[in-house]
Amino acid sequence: MASLVSFRAGQNIAAGDAVTVNPSGLLYKASSISEQTARVVGLAINSGNAQDLVTVNKDSYFAGSSGLTPGEGVYLSIVSGVLNPSYASWYNEVQSAPLSSAYITYLGRAATTSGFGVEISKPLFLNITGGSILLETGFLNSYLLAEDGSTIDLES
Repeated sequence: MASLVSFRAGQNIAAGDAVTVNPSGLLYKASSISEQTARVVGLAINSGNAQDLVTVNKDSYFAGSSGLTPGEGVYLSIVSGVLNPSYASWYNEVQSAPLSSAYITYLGRAATTSGFGVEISKPLFLNITGGSILLETGFLNSYLLAEDGSTIDLES
């Protein structure tokens, strides 16, 4: 399986942006606001304007980040293209936004303060009610169970 792939950009993309592919096959900045935009295909290796080819790292080590804590998970932000350096950061961001729901997309685990192994998971829908985040099942858990059987700790 190739770790690097190229797509034609549908908007301006910066190196390091988390990106998704729309139904027309164009690359856009990813966001955890909707299921479509939370389906991350990888991280942009190079910058590009609309209609440029942008290379994407979809499952290899990525060294273009900052502010990471080794061992912590990295998650997609509600802000287009942005990464959250921990679950706690993602949780605080979602709690402070006026959202009734969001998607959590695990992007990988930090190995250093500037790099992480890209291991993108399928986005998981979360219902936000009364200051609490509830899974689709309505139960609060100390972890999320990913499709591949791995768990995402919800650090309390």
